Amino acid sequence: MNSLQSQYKSLLTSCARCLLLRRNIMVYESSRKAEYEHKIEQPSLKKILKTGIKSLPKEFKMLGKEIKDHFTPQSWMMEHGDYKYLWKLNNESAINQWVVSTDADMEAGRSKAQLSLSRQKCLLFHGYLNTQVPDDGASKYAGYVNMRSPYNMKSFARLRPYDWSDFTHIVIRCRGDGRPYQLNLQIENYFDILWHDLYAFSLYTRGGPYWQIAKIPFSKFFLTSKGRIQDKQEMIESDRIRNFGISLADGAEGRFELEIDYIGLVYDAFHTNTFFYEMYDGDPFLS
Repeated sequence: MNSLQSQYKSLLTSCARCLLLRRNIMVYESSRKAEYEHKIEQPSLKKILKTGIKSLPKEFKMLGKEIKDHFTPQSWMMEHGDYKYLWKLNNESAINQWVVSTDADMEAGRSKAQLSLSRQKCLLFHGYLNTQVPDDGASKYAGYVNMRSPYNMKSFARLRPYDWSDFTHIVIRCRGDGRPYQLNLQIENYFDILWHDLYAFSLYTRGGPYWQIAKIPFSKFFLTSKGRIQDKQEMIESDRIRNFGISLADGAEGRFELEIDYIGLVYDAFHTNTFFYEMYDGDPFLS
């Protein structure tokens, strides 16, 4: 009897391990935060209700403005050189809207990063990139920092993706330390398998005291997912931008500094290329 019980217990243990493994590798994602969701501290119900009731007047005011804008006709023709400032990062209020994250936040490294106002009254993204891999038996790489733009929110905490389809380029005026940063555009997708899709392009900073203006076409952003460049590339949908971000993970340990004056959009009538990366249809059994 004891032998049967031990075998039964062993079978249950094996099944539990298989289920746990299946949960880790399955395609379905229950949350955009994936396996890091349990590390986020959730507010209490009392705090949620208190904050929600306090914000009602502001939310109704936003709703009224949205209704008014909806019935106001808006039509214009874009001309060459038309531009729009997305974020002028020259005060504490504008900087505090951005979110900073590092590998240390996910318990996968020891990097540090923060945002502050520089002496020139511009956003300063700085800190220390630590490439030491933690001894947790799971992490293989370390050294990652990121800053992310605020979401474009409607009333009552409804997300409205940024629509940048009228423009051809994103423009950033910055002053860096010579490191290669990465510009990220996350798309608002409904299906969970696409939640981690990210369009990226490199920002090569010069270093030194001089400012640089980077003008990057949307057509040059390439598709990645969970840090991996995808074999099948697709043109970016610039009318469904969830957020914009800048990350650093160049593998060089040490201090970093990136100063940003503004981030904007521009329309270039002479830019006719819609997608820079050629894709070829081949035999799926041979490719």
